[in-house]
Amino acid sequence: MKNQEELCKITELPKKMLVDLSRIIDNYSTGLIKVTTTSGEKKLPLLIGSGTFVSILNTYGIITAAHVIDLLVEPYSLGLILSEHEHNYMINSEYLDIIRIAKGKVDSAGPDLGFIAMPSSELGTIQARKSFHNLDIKRDRILANPPGLDHGIWALYGVPDINTMDNPLLKCLN
Repeated sequence: MKNQEELCKITELPKKMLVDLSRIIDNYSTGLIKVTTTSGEKKLPLLIGSGTFVSILNTYGIITAAHVIDLLVEPYSLGLILSEHEHNYMINSEYLDIIRIAKGKVDSAGPDLGFIAMPSSELGTIQARKSFHNLDIKRDRILANPPGLDHGIWALYGVPDINTMDNPLLKCLN
């Protein structure tokens, strides 16, 4: 494996490649917004993280971090960012299956993994804008022989809350 000094910087990649990779990543990714409602029926959105749409064994959902899963305390609705255009798409928490897969004792060391199973009634709406990455296709091969970190392109995607500012897209929830 190459050492870090030899790794290609993102600024060294051709612009077309970056655009193509961005489209691929965006096709499977979503921002996650926890929406609670006050007693006065005002909706309070809170950006809590991001996730990747996946399917495995005919189960469709979102892989995300366990620390994001830990923020999903009922009652709430889960807002999903499905488009760059203003929209208001939410799923009530009673229809979601939340699975905390693994959370390490030291945050920086991991693991930090969770899963939000989507109700089948919502799949058509989601699939109209996004795709679910099928984990079954290469599961056996990948588990038997995981690719090295120096193989292919690895991308980190996230929707960090740090330095987040008010956005008109979130105001549509009020």
